[in-house]
Amino acid sequence: MIKTQIKLIAVDLDHTLLRLDKSISEYTKSVFERVREEGILIAFVTARARKSSERFCRQIEPHIFVANSGALVRIGDTIVYSAPMSKSDESGLLKRFTTHPGIEQIGLETVADYYSSKSFDPSWGSYEDYAHAIVTDFTVQKDFGDVYKISVLAKDANVPKSIADDFPDISFVSYREENWHTFRTTMALKEIGLSEVCKACGISLENVVAFGDDLNDIGMLKAAGIGVAVGNALPEVKAAADYVCGDCDDDGVACWIESMLA
Repeated sequence: MIKTQIKLIAVDLDHTLLRLDKSISEYTKSVFERVREEGILIAFVTARARKSSERFCRQIEPHIFVANSGALVRIGDTIVYSAPMSKSDESGLLKRFTTHPGIEQIGLETVADYYSSKSFDPSWGSYEDYAHAIVTDFTVQKDFGDVYKISVLAKDANVPKSIADDFPDISFVSYREENWHTFRTTMALKEIGLSEVCKACGISLENVVAFGDDLNDIGMLKAAGIGVAVGNALPEVKAAADYVCGDCDDDGVACWIESMLA
C-alpha cells in the first residue's frame, strides 16, 4: 500500500500507541498531527471506554473512537455501532461474579459511566484513568442501561474462564500482564467495529493500516489492508501481522507511519 492509498490509521492504545508508562511522546504527537494534515483519518481502537481514554484523546484528537474492543463505535460524537450485552447475560454474569470467592473486584461499563465494586487503588498505574469510577453494590439489582463490558479481577484466570464457558453469547478475554479479565457480547470485536467505521466513512478495509499488540488485536490486523504488530507484541500477534514495527517505548507506531508518509 502506498501513501495515497492510506485512508485510515487504526491504533490500539495500551502497549501499542502508549508507552508502558501510559505516556505519548512529543514525537508521536507530531507524527499524528502530520497524519491529520495529510487528510488521513485516525481511529483509536481499544478495550478501554472513551472516558478512561480522555487524556489520550486530548493529545491526539482521533476522528473515530472504537471502545470496549468494538462494542461501541463513535465517529466524532455520533454512535454508528452499538453491541451491548443482553440483560439476561448481564444479570447472569453479575450473579456468578458476586457469589464466587475467586472474583476480587467487578467493573461494569456503560456509554458514559464506569461502575466498580470497590474504589480503585491509587498505586495502580492507570488509576487516574479510572478515578471516575462509581462504587456500587452489584448484589443489589439495578438498571445500568446498556452494558458494553464487564471486567473482573481474578488472580486465577481459570475462574472467570469457567464462568464465561456457560455464556455462549459472551466473548471472554484475558489481557497480557494483568489479572483483569473482560466479558462482552460476541458481536463486540475490534474487526467488527473497524468494519462498521469503514462502512460509515465509505472506506475499504484495504485502505486501512492497523496497529496492535495483544490477542484481541489479531482479527483487526488481519481485516485491515496492512496489519502491523509492535515489537513488544505477543508472538501470536506478530505472526498474524504483515509487518512488525518498533516497541511501544521506542515510538514504533509513529516511526512506521512516518516512514510510510515520507
